Amino acid sequence: MVTALTRRFKNNFYLFLAALLTLAVFMDAGVFHIGENMRQRAFDYMCSPHLTQTDPDIVIVDVNEASLAALAPDYGRWPWPRQVFGEFVNTWKPHPKAIVFDIRLPMRFKPDSDVYFNDVISATDNVFFPSWPA
Repeated sequence: MVTALTRRFKNNFYLFLAALLTLAVFMDAGVFHIGENMRQRAFDYMCSPHLTQTDPDIVIVDVNEASLAALAPDYGRWPWPRQVFGEFVNTWKPHPKAIVFDIRLPMRFKPDSDVYFNDVISATDNVFFPSWPA
């Protein structure tokens, strides 16, 4: 089939093929959206065999755009007061084996919030703060 097309179009076959692929890309971008989020879907496909079993003892808590938007009415913009993180540690049930803060907490700007956070953290033995390079 390809040889018949190359004979018919002679040297213009590759130009025709390039034009056809260009048209397909533009149609996808404007109409079909098949290639949308292709990078994320490819990453999910590659990782899916490794994610078949999850460990119920491991919970990942992420501060992302959704949590920033959800807590904005109560606590305002980032950085949140340390009280937010203290409440998180204090109300987590059942108590996990470890809670690791892999973020840099904001500078101290509300003394009452800092006191509450320090009281909560000092009462637990499962909260850890990794050290970062200076």
